[in-house]
Amino acid sequence: MLLKRLIKISIIAFVLALLGLCTAFAQSSELSFTKASSSDGVVLTVSGSAKSIYMVFMEAPAEYTVNGKSVDNAYFLQQFVTLDSCTTITIDGAKPSEIHVFDGTDVPEWVHIWQAPCEQADILLFSSHADDEQLFFAGLLPYYTQVRNLEVQVVYATDHLSQLSRHQERLNGLYAVGVRHYPVSSGYNDMYSESYDQALANLKPYGISEDDIIAWEKEVINRFKPQLIVTHDVNGEYGHGMHILLNGSLRKALANAETDFPFLMKVYFHLYDKNQISFDLIDRSFDELGGLTPFQVTQQKGFAAHESQHWTWFKRWIYGSNGNITKASEIATYSPLIYGCWYSNAEPDTAKNDLFENLTSYEEQRLALEAEIEEQQRQAQLEAEAEAARLAEIQAQAEKHQRLMRLGMIGLALIIIVIVIFLICSGRRNQSDKPSKKKRTRGYQSKH
Repeated sequence: MLLKRLIKISIIAFVLALLGLCTAFAQSSELSFTKASSSDGVVLTVSGSAKSIYMVFMEAPAEYTVNGKSVDNAYFLQQFVTLDSCTTITIDGAKPSEIHVFDGTDVPEWVHIWQAPCEQADILLFSSHADDEQLFFAGLLPYYTQVRNLEVQVVYATDHLSQLSRHQERLNGLYAVGVRHYPVSSGYNDMYSESYDQALANLKPYGISEDDIIAWEKEVINRFKPQLIVTHDVNGEYGHGMHILLNGSLRKALANAETDFPFLMKVYFHLYDKNQISFDLIDRSFDELGGLTPFQVTQQKGFAAHESQHWTWFKRWIYGSNGNITKASEIATYSPLIYGCWYSNAEPDTAKNDLFENLTSYEEQRLALEAEIEEQQRQAQLEAEAEAARLAEIQAQAEKHQRLMRLGMIGLALIIIVIVIFLICSGRRNQSDKPSKKKRTRGYQSKH
């Protein structure tokens, strides 16, 4: 009977603990609200106590505030902002196209919490269009962001100014494959062309010259200080002029790479026919990707987000006519496996399946430097302790010598005192002996 009661109590305790654990990890709930437009924004009246808000914009707003506080990186088209508990939210200076309010900060996965662009990028991917990073560079982003945990910055040479929905597709695709640093764009509109010169001619009416493009590329490289740059095929894969222009202008920007960009270690071009590697790592499954391959992550999550492009031949290219492609190695044309090293200031590739081979991430460099500094400090401490011990030993020996000297002096002084006392005593004894002799002499004389 007692045993049954103990078992029952144990079961109840376990259930309560499990409920407590579930509560601890409970996701924030989305709150309902009413929205009223103001002259320069919106005011939300929330049904409960709001602690965060997620906003989506079709066009980048200027600076704006939420409940009187300026929003960091206000140009983000997807913005997550934490709040002090409140029932009214005032957005001044912007009108989001989509708003979600939560009663906490542990929000669903579909909420994208973007970080600022990299300060130092391990890898800088120059992509011409929104979707190229998921096509011709398929697998690269999930592998290097999620498997290798490198700092990856994506930069676009075109901005799709006439197709605003592609901005959201771009962000959704990047976030889905593991990119967390907000992408950067040139601001150049996308116009189809089939050559370097034609692509330049399309930009000329907008006041954009070849020199402007090269200057922009140099500015981007200096801003992010990448160790590795990756970009399009010299021939623009299927011959797109913007791909060709990006590659050609970048080669000019990097003409003096060793002196202009000393931090840059490697540059790879897709399909480049020299110093080639086969990036077959993207066809291997990884626990970090839930057992998927990097290529499959791009297929299922990355390019899947670019719904506006699913009517094109790109869909058949990456999925196959009947969805039969599951590996990058099964793509025959413009293979996402093939890259060639155009520039290197690093040791030559030997494995030839990793663009980042023989490079050390900035984070690893930082940790190594910290470890080196700690080791130097430890050695300095040990040396200081050894020196202190040596000085203490010298001091102890000196003090011992001084003590011996003092003892010697005391001993000498005692000897001297003893000698003096002895001499004094001897002298007195001699003096006391002399008068008695005189008396005896006188007495002897008197008898005669």
